[in-house]
Amino acid sequence: MMWILKLFLIPLILIGCKQKYVKTNNKVYLQGWNEGSGNYKRLVIDADCKTFQTITTNDNLIIGKDKYNVFIETTKIRGLNPNTIQYVGSYYYIDDKSVYFFGSYNDLNDCRVKGANPRFLKLLDTYPWAYDDKHIIYGHNISEINDINEFKILDNNWGQTSNKIFFKGRVLSGADVKTFEVIDDEKGKDKNFTYKYGKIVK
Repeated sequence: MMWILKLFLIPLILIGCKQKYVKTNNKVYLQGWNEGSGNYKRLVIDADCKTFQTITTNDNLIIGKDKYNVFIETTKIRGLNPNTIQYVGSYYYIDDKSVYFFGSYNDLNDCRVKGANPRFLKLLDTYPWAYDDKHIIYGHNISEINDINEFKILDNNWGQTSNKIFFKGRVLSGADVKTFEVIDDEKGKDKNFTYKYGKIVK
C-alpha cells in the first residue's frame, strides 16, 4: 500500500511546486508553494505590469519580461535585451548580442557565454552541448574549433575532433586523440595518462 500512496503523492508534489507570475493591483508577483514556507507571493521589483509577460519554455525555469527587463523568478537579468530575447532550448537563450545559459549558475547575472555568437547558436543532441560558427559550447564553457562537422560527442561530458579531446567544453591539454577512451562521465585515459575532471591523475 505504501508504494501506491507514493504514486499518488508524486503528482501532488509536482503540482504544488509550480510557480507562476500573477498581476495584482498593477504589480507583478511570483506565486508558488514550497515545503519550507508553504504558499508564497513575492513582488517582482521593477516589473512593468502593463507590458509584463511570461516566456514559455520547455525548461524548469520561470522567466518573464516587460518592455524594459528580463526576469528569472524575481531576479532582474542585467544586459539581456527583452526586445530581442529568444529561447533556443536546453536553458540557452539569445538576444541580439549575446548567448546566455541558465542551466547552472552561482549568480543569475553571470550567465552570459562570453565569446559565443547568438546568430549561429545551435544545440547538439546531448545536453548541454551546443556550438556556433567558431566554438564548441558546454554550458558556460567555450572553446574554439576549426570545423564543427568533425566534432563528435563521446559521452555526456566528453567530445573530440581529429586532434583535440574536450571535457565539458574545454580542451583536454596534451591528450592523445588516437588512443583516448572514456572510462566514465568524469574519467578518461590515453596511452600516457589517466584524466579525471579534465586533469591528469598523478
